[in-house]
Amino acid sequence: MAADTAVADTSLSGTSPAAPEVAGNADAELWWHNARQHLQANRPRAAIPYLDALLRGDPGNSDYRADLGYALYLTGQFDRARYHLDRVLAGPLTDAQRRAVEALIERIDHRRDWTVRLGLAVVPESNPLRRTRAEVVSIGGMDFVLGPGALEASGTGLQLGADLAWAPWINPRLRGRFALSATGRFYRDSTLNDIATRIEAGVLVPGDGGRMTGAGLSLQHRHAGGRTLNRGPGVYVTHQQRLSRQTSLSLRGEYARLRYPGAPLRDGSRSGGEVTLSHAVSPRLSLHGSVIGWRTSSVADFETGTEIGLRFGGQYTLEGGLTVAADVTHLRNHRDGVAPLFGVRRQDERTDIRLRLQHSGLAAGGFVPVLELVQERQHSNIGLYRFTNRRVSMGLSRQY
Repeated sequence: MAADTAVADTSLSGTSPAAPEVAGNADAELWWHNARQHLQANRPRAAIPYLDALLRGDPGNSDYRADLGYALYLTGQFDRARYHLDRVLAGPLTDAQRRAVEALIERIDHRRDWTVRLGLAVVPESNPLRRTRAEVVSIGGMDFVLGPGALEASGTGLQLGADLAWAPWINPRLRGRFALSATGRFYRDSTLNDIATRIEAGVLVPGDGGRMTGAGLSLQHRHAGGRTLNRGPGVYVTHQQRLSRQTSLSLRGEYARLRYPGAPLRDGSRSGGEVTLSHAVSPRLSLHGSVIGWRTSSVADFETGTEIGLRFGGQYTLEGGLTVAADVTHLRNHRDGVAPLFGVRRQDERTDIRLRLQHSGLAAGGFVPVLELVQERQHSNIGLYRFTNRRVSMGLSRQY
């Protein structure tokens, strides 16, 4: 660790003996000096509070962020360390500094066999079951009045989530991968509960420059409304690589055979995936965009269809420690066959807008509070499938 600290001292930080003064903090130069003294003396835990405070005052400073990423690495906080080191690459670096940061990222990825993410949030929603607001729908040219149980209703749920992944080295060029993910949203009215689980087993093939290719088998199960909604096996492929020090590409493709015990006409396959391009404009600003495409083939042609869409978003850190992230997703879904009751081919357009706020200055016990605001709106040529849902999520995160 002492040798590693010496490398960080000469390679990761800038050559200037003093950092620029942080707005509102006249002691920035002294704080950075104290932090680096702790790093050189192999006391990374003592350096982290100084570096956290410095970075809140000047989130665009690559030197502060590099030292914080390295201190987190030395204390075994690999997820947080990688988060900051990835953002360092978007800053002004010499070739030697860039190589040092990239080498440390590879070292983190090599050492990190386990990845664990836990989530807990309270989620009030205006329409958790995505029911229509329309009280009257037209079926076969006749109007029908919907009862209260078929209309939108609000609810507040407790959302729990866990992602566990183990990637042991099989040989120097191959890793295994075993993953379990589970998410659940629980309400006082148990008929609103929604629980999804997924198991994956496969391999990962690492390459140079942050390249990683994977493939494997999956098994998924979703339980909603007190019964099994769908279940089935599948296969998946993944790939990610860094196109430049600021830009990365990732993709994921899947094929699954799904059964719907309560709706056998929906039994069939689902295939498709998502391609994402991410670009870090600076250490405090990152942007991303995705292309999404799915094909569902069911027993009934009116349940068979194609979904395509786009997602755009970004994240920006303000002085003081507030991070704002926003995403907009737009999806179009077209069914192949005519819906028997309605006499038309169903066509849906859905737009989701997501705003996420968190503040690193409110960290406690390794977590920061997160506030997430979401609006979901779906238009459809069949009134029964039009809905609006607004959701507020208040939870915790370790990514700061």
